[in-house]
Amino acid sequence: MKLRDIFNMEEYLKNECYCPGEIYSVDGFFYQIFRPETECELIGRCEIKDNYLCKIPFMSVISKSTDNVVQILFIMYQDNKIKDILTFDATENNIRLIKEVIKNNTTSLKFNEYEEGRIEKSLKKIFEIADAIMID
Repeated sequence: MKLRDIFNMEEYLKNECYCPGEIYSVDGFFYQIFRPETECELIGRCEIKDNYLCKIPFMSVISKSTDNVVQILFIMYQDNKIKDILTFDATENNIRLIKEVIKNNTTSLKFNEYEEGRIEKSLKKIFEIADAIMID
């Protein structure tokens, strides 16, 4: 399957992202760029509304960003249209957790990173050169 086969993904990546193709990580700060023609593999779908992770149905796929980083795309949708997408590192733990949420709507989650503490290290580097960050 390709990303463009998911609902309105091509339109979403072109017009709904902050910049074309940018999908932000769950922390809302860092992003990866994705293209509609990229292959992806379905992890699963959750049609439960008001799920532990999400207030609307979602699906998750594994795909690669343009710089070949394998990511889980957490795709929230409604009425067969994508509303929002987040990324998680595609670690074995995170794949297992997403499957657990889909199956059991679990609440005991501890998502991890490819390199533990990478986000924290990146933020520290940014704050070494800036006193503040403004996000518009």
